[in-house]
Formats: sequence, C-alpha cells, structure tokens
Amino acid sequence: MPSQPAPKPRGPRRGVLQKSLEQLQRNWRAELHRSIPGMLLSLIVHTCIFLVMGLIVYQVQTDSMPPMTDMLWGEDIGDGTDFELGNFEMTSGVEVNIDDNLPSLPSSEQMLDLTMPSLDLTAPLKTTTAIPQKATFGNVFSGRSSGQQGERIRQSGGNPNATRTIRMSLEWIARQQQKDGRWQFHEGYPQASPGSRCDAAATGLALLTFLGAGSTPKDGDYRREVYQGIKWLLEHQKRNGNLDQGDGPSISVIYSHAIATIALCECYAMTGDPEMKSACENAIRYLDEAQLRGEGGWRYGILSPGSGGDLSVTGWALMALQTARVAGIEVEPRIFRKSTGFLNRLESSDPWLYSYTPGRSPTLSMTAEGLVCRQWMGMEPNSKIMRNGISYLTRPQNLPQWKEGRRNVYAWYYLAHALHNNGGETWKEWYGYTQKILMEQQLLVPSEETPGDIVGSWHPHTPQGDGHDYGDRWGRLYVTCLCTLILETPFRHLPLYEVADLENTTKKR
Repeated sequence: MPSQPAPKPRGPRRGVLQKSLEQLQRNWRAELHRSIPGMLLSLIVHTCIFLVMGLIVYQVQTDSMPPMTDMLWGEDIGDGTDFELGNFEMTSGVEVNIDDNLPSLPSSEQMLDLTMPSLDLTAPLKTTTAIPQKATFGNVFSGRSSGQQGERIRQSGGNPNATRTIRMSLEWIARQQQKDGRWQFHEGYPQASPGSRCDAAATGLALLTFLGAGSTPKDGDYRREVYQGIKWLLEHQKRNGNLDQGDGPSISVIYSHAIATIALCECYAMTGDPEMKSACENAIRYLDEAQLRGEGGWRYGILSPGSGGDLSVTGWALMALQTARVAGIEVEPRIFRKSTGFLNRLESSDPWLYSYTPGRSPTLSMTAEGLVCRQWMGMEPNSKIMRNGISYLTRPQNLPQWKEGRRNVYAWYYLAHALHNNGGETWKEWYGYTQKILMEQQLLVPSEETPGDIVGSWHPHTPQGDGHDYGDRWGRLYVTCLCTLILETPFRHLPLYEVADLENTTKKR
C-alpha cells in the first residue's frame, strides 16, 4: 500500500468576523466605482444651474423691480384722496424725501407683530407722517407768565378782560380742593356727579387750570393748591406707574391716568424738579403698556390683544405723550407710529373727518380731537387734510352755542387746540366768538335756585348739552375746568406751528 504524501503546513485560521469585514470592503469599493460617474454628473448639472441663475439675477435691473409697496400690498391704485405733504423733521436726523405717491409703510415692529388681527394689511395705509414734532419748554409755555396773559388773549382776537373771568373760575376751583390735596367730581358742591367718582382725573384737570395760568408748586398765586395736588398724585401713584385710583367706573382708568399724567408732565416741564421725573417716566411707561398692540389706540384699560380702541381715550393718551416730550421725557417713537395706523382707520371717506371708533359716523368732537392728534404728529398746516378739517370745524352750524342740545364743551376744548395751533384769522374769529359766550355764561352771583358755592363756575347741564358734552355726567367741576382751559388757550401753549418755526429759526442761527 503506497504511502500517503506528507500534509502541507496550514496557515493560521481566519475568523468569521475578519471575513465579513473583508467582504464589506470589497462590496463598498465596487459600489463606489459604480456611483462615481453619477455623482460627478449630478455635481456638474447643479453647478451649471446655479451659474445660469446667477447670470439671470445679475442682468435684472433695479428699475424693473416692482415697488416695495406693490410687493407687500399689491399695486397702489390710490384711495381717491389728494394728499399734500410737507417735509417733516425726522427725529433720527436722517433727511428723507417723502414720495407723495406711495402709502406709508408700517414699521418693522408692526409687520412682525403677531398680535395685530384687527389691522387690514391687505390695503395700503393712508399717507401721513408718524413723527411728532419736537418742541422745548422755553418756547411752548413761555406765555404763561401773568404779565403776558392779557396780551396773548388780545393777540388771539379776545377781550383781555377775560383774565378776570379766568381768575374767578380759578378761585372757585381752588375752593373745591379737599384737605388732602385732591379734587373730586362726585361731591362737595352743587351739581356734582355722584355716580362719577374719579379723583385722579378730577385732580389732574383742576391742576391743569392752575398750571396753565402760570402757577407751580413753588411760584404763582395758586402755588399752595398746586403743591398739595401734585403731592397727592405722587403719593398715590401705583408701583406700575398707574395714577388712577381704581375708585371710579372701569371706563375711566386710562382717561384718569392720562389726564393726571398731563398735569405731572406739565409741572415737571415748568419746574425741572428731578424728584418728579421718575414719576413722569413711570406714568408714560404705563401708557406704553396700555396701548393696544393690535390697533395702536387706547381704550378704557389695559385689554387683551385685538381689542378695539377709541379716539376719545386715545386723544388724552397722546396729549400726555406729547406733553412728556415737551418736558424732555423720552417717549418711544413706535408708540406714535402705531397710533398713526389707528388714526388712519378712524378717517371717513373724507379723510379730515374722524369717528369715535372705526366704522362709525364722524362727529365734531372726534374730528377736532383727530386733527389735534395729526398736528402733534407733524401734519403740515397747509396740507389739504388740515385745511379741509379746519374749514369743517368752523362751519356756521358747528360754531359754539350755549343752547339746549348744542353746547359741547368737550368738542370746544379740542377745537381750541386745533384752531390755535393752526393760527391765523380763523383762530382769532373763533376764539373771540367763543370767549364772549363763556364770559356771558359764567355765574357771577349766588343763585336762589341753586344754593351753595357756584360763583365763578359754569352750570353743567343748564342747558343740556349734546350727546358728547358730558357735562351732566361729570358735573360742575368738569365743565368749569374745561371752560377755564378753553379761555386760557392763547397763553397755555404757543401755537404748535409757531413753536416749530421758532425751533427752525434757532437752528439756523
């Protein structure tokens, strides 16, 4: 039997794991070789596409792009209104040329604000400036000294003897001050309004009459009354800045806070007292928080996003903000920008007429208030809107009358502001006419029919005013304060546009 050959030596045995790894490696290399041509082709194709797109974009000229407003809202077809705009001074110091043919763009904050369901961003906003004018205290309040009051009244077409009428009303208001420094609408004198307690508003309104006549906590014939009233407001201001005491109806919260804020800011502007500055800043901060983010207006209190504002409350709030600016208190420009959008929504088909809330019919009082707000925001006096608005305010049927169903001291207060800012013969004729009515209707002797302290005041509901007078609702102090402030108009503030001219002249020098 042949012998078997000797076996060859065997190498070390490879494990199963190593075989698996080697097989995977071979498979990966094979797959890579197959896919490389496809990957290269894809890379080349995509690169070519991007190059072509870049060449197309490069060749597009900027003048072939649609206007930004068209991209946002569609083509601007206008609203049938012939607007005339002037050049407004921008607070940023950047010179901007306003294009009359384009609607105002909303701010970036408005466009990104997700709590704006009530603003219709599908239609262009009507063109108007959103930048309020700046003015210094020295110019705005320079007429309040006692030596200038009579002359200012005469220059406004009035009877300088009105200073005696004003003095009598101030004496009556001073007698109604409570021992702790406050004033009240609801009690203390004949024809008070028992259901309308709102002490911060009453105190603020009374203080404005004394401040308007030149008195401060340190100077003037009524410095004691002003000192005690300001002290009461400061002591009762809440930590969040709110000056309303929560003692009245819910509809009065922002009214009350705004009116008291105006008084604080005027007092700070007249005195420069550093202790008052923080109180003014906190009060303005509260108004900022109370502004309705969805609309840009104000309502009765701090409401949820999307709630509707009204022009009556908004006017008082903007007056407080404008007064703060005059006093040197910083106010965020976005507050005014948002308010501009709200005012746009209150315009009627005739853009110089305004309503209480969007969709309602325009009224005399709201038109006067709306035009004053536009003036604070820089609308020029020679614009078509302002000219037509002033013409409407002074129509024969809108002239003040102390008659049943016609008296409207609320409207006259804002009318005085609007016409005084605009100046000219129209203001002089209106003030002389209205001053005569108020002087004739002031109560100069005690009345057997109305026992009590009434001398120097005006009756709140005899005659009964129209629906927007509110004399029967807020009582004798309210009506007397407004009548006094109307009479003080010639010297309480210089006309807004006159202030702007003075500012421009100073800058040129």
